Amino acid sequence: MFQLNGIWLSAPSEHVFDVVSKGKQYHAGMIAYCQSLCKNKRAAIDIGGCYGLIANQMAEFFDTVYSFEPSPEAYACLVLNAQDNVNTYNFGISNQAEKNKTLYFTRNDGTNRYEKPSLDNWNRWKRTMKTFLTEVKTLDSLDVENVDLIKFDVEGHEYLSLQGSLETIKKYKPVIIMEQKPLREATVLCDRKLIELGYTKDKVFRQKDCVYVYR
Repeated sequence: MFQLNGIWLSAPSEHVFDVVSKGKQYHAGMIAYCQSLCKNKRAAIDIGGCYGLIANQMAEFFDTVYSFEPSPEAYACLVLNAQDNVNTYNFGISNQAEKNKTLYFTRNDGTNRYEKPSLDNWNRWKRTMKTFLTEVKTLDSLDVENVDLIKFDVEGHEYLSLQGSLETIKKYKPVIIMEQKPLREATVLCDRKLIELGYTKDKVFRQKDCVYVYR
């Protein structure tokens, strides 16, 4: 762990390092735009919290933020970085509870994932690859109230995280940010499920962060 411009980091990507070192806003404008779509600004949920760069932006607009990060190394930074109204949790969000779910660290904290890397990627990243045993829970089991915004960024685990959040989504109909990378099955499944729930895709940031609004 090290501190850069007052932000604690562990194994950041080049992009995150560059943004923080230059004092820029991470994913500039995305949270400001999404909060403008929210009728209320009570609770925001950050699934895949990493260092808290997005959670702290949420904290500027929302009464309470809940940030979930299963990696012990990234979580240690999240705790140190979190604003006073950000509640942090050292477990992931999935479709069912599990005590010892393997999390794969590939090359930086932004690429931690529950989906096992392909053999080609495993060989490519073998010098930096390591694993952690982590806990996952469903968001629905936590009974978070008054949810107005949810962000999912979990490196291919989005659909299973969504499945564990459906009752919360149906109850509060929050604005949703869903990272959707091309050629992933999870991307198609998430889009289909959100449309089924009455959501439409409103805007896309960075060509992959999709904003969904209930209509």
